[in-house]
Amino acid sequence: MSSRPEDLRIRNTSKIVKTLIINPNLSRVELARKLNLTKTTISSIINKLISLGIVEEIEKDNSGSIGKSPVPLRIKSDAASVIGIGLERKDTSGVLLNPDGKVLESIIIHESNRKKEDATKNLLKVIEIMLSKAHEHGIEPNAIGIGAPGPIDEKAGVIYSPSGLPDWENFNVAQIAQDAFNRKTYLINDADGGALAERFFGNGKELSSFVDIFFDEGIGCGIVLNGEIYRGAFGYSGEFDYLAFLGKSIGKGEDYFSLEKVLSELHIFLGKNQLQFGSSDIKEYLENSKNMEAKKKFEEIYTELGRIASIISNLIGPEAVIVSGRMIELGELFMKPFKDVFFKLQFGREKKVRLIKGAFPQNITYAIGAATNALLNHVIEKSIA
Repeated sequence: MSSRPEDLRIRNTSKIVKTLIINPNLSRVELARKLNLTKTTISSIINKLISLGIVEEIEKDNSGSIGKSPVPLRIKSDAASVIGIGLERKDTSGVLLNPDGKVLESIIIHESNRKKEDATKNLLKVIEIMLSKAHEHGIEPNAIGIGAPGPIDEKAGVIYSPSGLPDWENFNVAQIAQDAFNRKTYLINDADGGALAERFFGNGKELSSFVDIFFDEGIGCGIVLNGEIYRGAFGYSGEFDYLAFLGKSIGKGEDYFSLEKVLSELHIFLGKNQLQFGSSDIKEYLENSKNMEAKKKFEEIYTELGRIASIISNLIGPEAVIVSGRMIELGELFMKPFKDVFFKLQFGREKKVRLIKGAFPQNITYAIGAATNALLNHVIEKSIA
């Protein structure tokens, strides 16, 4: 069945906007070649985007050149600005983002969000702070993005019963923020948002397929296939911390275990030894010769994480696996056992999947992802209005 001309124009407009965000300074001819569209189609859409104040032509010094050279294009820096919020179990982060991916302001509040009432209070508090910061820059944010644990309904803006957060059941965070601040609000799974940020502004810009794994107090995994986030049939994918395996988990005797249990054991150990997750005291503790038994336990956990990452890689076959999160701040204490087993178990021998470190500060990655999602949605909706 053929598409309506208007549907086709919307799809082409979306492709052009996304391509210019990832690759600014392309000319009309380069866009046509890259997207396999006619020059007439490209020019028609670009002219509209220019009239809407979304795209601008970059003037070049053509002195001394013969003939008319291609004119580069880019999304205007003032085409939009957005606030992104990372709403997590133990903290709430916020960023102010512009169309080139620059974080103008950021903040993080370390307060528990396990109760819906507290999560709502912290969400609104961080948005309020970021709005104030935006006004100091003379900016009026166009939209708000929220990244949160799944499963979620992006269209409805509702979080459904995420694991370990029973009080969040049917949490309509998008509507709460939208009503409070009168700005369109977009919800995305936190890990999907992280992958989206890597795709448009980070180390995934040149990749058409990759897996972005975020190792923190839990594990998040965003999947990009053919340049687009893969969300699964029911709004979630990449929840590989809940994969169940037959066997003995580290230090336990269950018949089945998951990475969630492995990480739970890690946090119990940290609590007993009064160590703060993601901080330098863990590194110092593990490097102390008195704690070799603990170091061995950690290496077992990191090896397990690398093994499961290799399984995901072999199933999907991406160009790269991007590794993010506070665990990688431990450096080789984490990365060496993780990398050793990851590459050992790779299916490919000639063209191996690459391991790449994430591009963003670990404590605001999810907020940047949420902002990226809001930015894309707002600019594309404005373009096709």
